[in-house]
Amino acid sequence: MKILLDTAHTLEFDKVLDLISTKCVSDLGMLRLKNSQTINAIDLLEKALCEVSEAKDIYVSQGGIPLWAFDDIRIALGQIEPMESYLEAEDCQKVQNFLEVCASLELFFKKNSESCPELNKSVRHIEPLTNLLKSIQNTIDPSGNIYDNASQDLKYIRSKINTVSNQIHTKLERIIRKNSDHLQEDYITLREGRLVIPVREYSVNKIPGIVHGQSATGQTHYVEPMSVVPFNNEISELYNQEKREVIRILKRLSATIRDHRSELLKNLDILVHLDAVQAKAQYSIASNGVAPKVNTDFVWDIRRGYHPLLLKKLGEETVPLSVQLGKDYRMVIITGPNAGGKTVALKTVGLLQLLFQCGFHIPVEEESSFPVCQQMAAVIGDEQSIENDLSTFSSHITKINDIIDHRAHRSLVLIDEVGSGTDPAEGSALAIALLEELNSPGVVTLATTHLGDLKAFAHRQDQVTNAAMQFDFNHLSPLFKLEIGVPGSSYAFDISQRLGVKERILNRARDLMGRSHNEMESMINDLTVKRQAYDEKSNTLSIRESELEGLKALYQTRADDLKKNRKKYETSALEESRQILDGVNRTIDNVIREIKESQAGSDSVKRGKEAIRTLKKQVQKPVGREAQGGLTMSQLAVGQMVRSQRFELTGKITKISKAKTQVEIDAKGVKITIPFSDILLLDAPEKPQNQESGSFQAGGSVMNEIDLRGKISEDALVELDQYLDQALNSEWQEVRIIHGKGTGVLRSQIHSYLKKNKKIKSYRLGSYGEGDTGVTIITI
Repeated sequence: MKILLDTAHTLEFDKVLDLISTKCVSDLGMLRLKNSQTINAIDLLEKALCEVSEAKDIYVSQGGIPLWAFDDIRIALGQIEPMESYLEAEDCQKVQNFLEVCASLELFFKKNSESCPELNKSVRHIEPLTNLLKSIQNTIDPSGNIYDNASQDLKYIRSKINTVSNQIHTKLERIIRKNSDHLQEDYITLREGRLVIPVREYSVNKIPGIVHGQSATGQTHYVEPMSVVPFNNEISELYNQEKREVIRILKRLSATIRDHRSELLKNLDILVHLDAVQAKAQYSIASNGVAPKVNTDFVWDIRRGYHPLLLKKLGEETVPLSVQLGKDYRMVIITGPNAGGKTVALKTVGLLQLLFQCGFHIPVEEESSFPVCQQMAAVIGDEQSIENDLSTFSSHITKINDIIDHRAHRSLVLIDEVGSGTDPAEGSALAIALLEELNSPGVVTLATTHLGDLKAFAHRQDQVTNAAMQFDFNHLSPLFKLEIGVPGSSYAFDISQRLGVKERILNRARDLMGRSHNEMESMINDLTVKRQAYDEKSNTLSIRESELEGLKALYQTRADDLKKNRKKYETSALEESRQILDGVNRTIDNVIREIKESQAGSDSVKRGKEAIRTLKKQVQKPVGREAQGGLTMSQLAVGQMVRSQRFELTGKITKISKAKTQVEIDAKGVKITIPFSDILLLDAPEKPQNQESGSFQAGGSVMNEIDLRGKISEDALVELDQYLDQALNSEWQEVRIIHGKGTGVLRSQIHSYLKKNKKIKSYRLGSYGEGDTGVTIITI
């Protein structure tokens, strides 16, 4: 994606990347993440998002990919490019640590290849370089010293050093014992690479030897006795030999590292990639991010999208943005009061698009959908161009003109306060002309303004619509929610009145504005109030619709179960009848045989056969249900309490069919029609089952929701706890808590309770059509 102007910086994309990069374990991982590039190919973008999803699953289930801090080994590889150069032991250990990370990753992904196929495609190219790793491990100890057995020569030299060192110590200890009066202290020390003893200043001539310096006070001279000079000479040479042998070993090891340069660099690229992916996964977890759907239609369906920086700062207090772009209109003009969230809305859309197209999970709902942009530009803020000697207005217009000249197909354009910074009349005209030019296929524009003429422009122009930032009329404060389809108002007079401006001044201002403008503002305000009332009713109807759908599903399930059980019982009864019939047949045969044997008369035999036939018909009759014994349709009347035997439901008769074959009953608010044969007349209304307040049970099954609206928090939480105990033992996988919107106190208390409840898997606020923020959906 081509990013025009200084859009990424304007949207503070760099700040978001800085925030996420702190989750990397390496400097190279941080650098790569900070330099994230947009992805234009859909297949590559989906692969990147899938990698983050897999890393997220690993982090949740196993604590993360086994990736720990590693160094940039390119520095070490650069040091040993000359053939005779070598790495110090410390640098070799950095390579060792790097290879240990590679080995750990290879082993991990071999065990988890099926659960993370996309990540495995990258990791399977890792070269473990086992032999090189073993060579370093067998050469250098954890302290950074070369092992004695790294070579035979080194082993011999160090053995010889130990022998000579012991000889020197033996001789010096003997001298110390004999000359203790002349010594400052009884110990052996090292000066200029020679083993010496501390001799008092006035006794320096008492012990023949070479003086290798004195203390700061001059009272102590460090003397190498002549008897140990040959041994010190020998050990000095041995140390030189040791140093040469260590260098030879390090050169040999460095040459092996140099031979695997290409594999090491390839491994480094994989590790850096995994580091960045795991940081993205951790950000996804921290922000409740998801991988939105990728669409090819160049439309946005953003559902409850959060500004990443505000979400980090404010947490759950952040107001999410929901907006659709590009489908029914390609340009949205946002109006509303100052500090109402217009600019934040622009930045939210821009930031989410940049993060998404760089392969990040973003804080939106799962059903959200984003396209792939080929170009993006944002003009936000009132920065003056000092370098080019331009005013705020000139800089603003220059940038918009640059966007128009370089716009491409599938472009997203964000403009804040279009046409501002100059005379309002001229600014409005110029803004309309610029927006008309931008209103072209393949370009989606989101613009904010305070200019009233642009509201009319958005109303009459094809593919353009108004939008407003919602406002609380009661408290005269912004709600930071975007509402598509209606223009907004600045509420300047209302806010000024609240701030104490005298009424006569406000009336004069209204007169100066003119009647038509005041009528327009009043109409907008009335329309906004009506729209908000409509939304409230829509949410209530949505909740009611969900309730009815739940009841319908419950009754249908019970009806299906009863049908199955009835068929099973009828089959069982029929089989039992056949068994009885078989027994009767045997009895009949015996009777006939006895009649014949006793030579009974023909009339007696005939009567016996007729009785047998009657008995067979009765036994072969299928098992079925009949209406209540003796009950006739004339005994039923509207208002009587009856029970459906089939559905096991009790209700009051509300209607009797003209054909007198069926009745309609009201069973706890749900009307159902049942046949006359299914009715059981009740003498008195059945007592309802004892059930928790706010929940509903039918036939012993727990409903999939509980209504806690209007209850105080303590009572609501007690009822919720009891309800969840019942729901956990039901077949519901998802249940709804209706707490209403209100002040949000009850919702907050419920969410705090759910966070601590280990019995549930997850919870979320309802989306549009589910009750929005007045409902919480729980997965159990």
